[in-house]
Amino acid sequence: VRPDGTVMGADGKPLGKVQPDGTVVGPDGQILGKRNDDGTISATGPGDKLFAGTSVKPDGTVVGQHDGIEHFTIGQRKGLGVAWSEPLHVIRLDPAMNRVVVAPRAEAGCGSCPVGAVNWVSIDPPTAPLNVEVQVRYRSEPVQARISPLEATDADHARDRPYRCAVEFSEAQFSITPGQAAVFYDGDVVLGGGLIQRDASSRSMPTTNSGSSTTSLQRA
Repeated sequence: VRPDGTVMGADGKPLGKVQPDGTVVGPDGQILGKRNDDGTISATGPGDKLFAGTSVKPDGTVVGQHDGIEHFTIGQRKGLGVAWSEPLHVIRLDPAMNRVVVAPRAEAGCGSCPVGAVNWVSIDPPTAPLNVEVQVRYRSEPVQARISPLEATDADHARDRPYRCAVEFSEAQFSITPGQAAVFYDGDVVLGGGLIQRDASSRSMPTTNSGSSTTSLQRA
């Protein structure tokens, strides 16, 4: 979806336009879909090709087509509609380009991610990097990680939790999903938790602390 509300197809051609009430209307006046709160578009009927796009590898290689990114979740392996020499998993959804990014499991790990709207429950908000354990899935075990404070976003402030941090895992983690909860531990003690945000990657992130040392825990 362009800033002016024009909905672009996978071939780069305009297919419709978002109206003030959120509906997507085609050139002939037909209602084609609706814009969601997260900026994605939902079709009005099943199999609507308005939202068809491509499935690609991280390097941009096209490996298949899809009928809408809303049908996929991070980590998904089955039902991708892709024929490849090895099993592929969804590692990222790209609403702006209407693409599903897939990769073999060995390439699907994520080394770091930003976590926002953090609620610190047993320590004061860290002002320097801190070594903790992080649990990112309900049935997974906590893993070793280093967290570093980041500047809060407007969304964090809107939740009245103006705390955000970069999480760097000791080992790459599979199926890191924006919107998923991340909980920080020191042994059995819950330190706090927040929501994984978009732009998760293995790239290093700037922190609000310029030092490189790691602080010790100071529980509230």
